[in-house]
Amino acid sequence: MIGRAEGSRLDNAEPITLENVYAVGVVKLDADRHGRAIVGHDGQEGSHRVKGSQSYFDRDTTEKKNSGDKISIGLRTEEMTDPKNAAFSTWDRGIWQFEAGEYPKLY
Repeated sequence: MIGRAEGSRLDNAEPITLENVYAVGVVKLDADRHGRAIVGHDGQEGSHRVKGSQSYFDRDTTEKKNSGDKISIGLRTEEMTDPKNAAFSTWDRGIWQFEAGEYPKLY
């Protein structure tokens, strides 16, 4: 979703916020070297430019066992495509469509 989020030392901007997002594509790079599931590189050491909640990645399709970032949670494909999964309970059903066997879709 985000390759690199970095600001200058003079940058007092608010952090980037990701909510209700997911990733299912293969991530080829090593998680320790910018191959994280949702955020590739989160700025300067300790800056935490990206904040988030309700962010998920498919552990099966991304080929990641852990996110490598601090905002996303890995779920199996079976969990990602289950419309009754509690992980998606706070996602707005007026915006997101959930059908059995399919990833969440925007209306």
